[in-house]
Amino acid sequence: HMTVRWITEKGKSENELFYRQRGYPDWKQVKSEFLEMPEDQPYLIHRVALSGLEPDSEYIIKIGEEGKEYKFKTLPQSPSQPIQFVVGGDIYHDDTES
Repeated sequence: HMTVRWITEKGKSENELFYRQRGYPDWKQVKSEFLEMPEDQPYLIHRVALSGLEPDSEYIIKIGEEGKEYKFKTLPQSPSQPIQFVVGGDIYHDDTES
């Protein structure tokens, strides 16, 4: 399972995520759910949850058909080594006023 989130300006049409497993030519397409940002900010927060992914596999994603490509790798079915990862974020740590 992988959850992908991104932000666009309201009125932009980048509400579709394309993904494929590395080594496979066909892209799959998923339409995002989205919420408006709080405090009348002119942006949308998009979310797509990908499921049914193969373990220990690399995937390529892009926002919109012509978007920049990003990649991620799924966890192995039965990890034999410790797994290390980083968690972070910076959206609305304090407030939206500048």
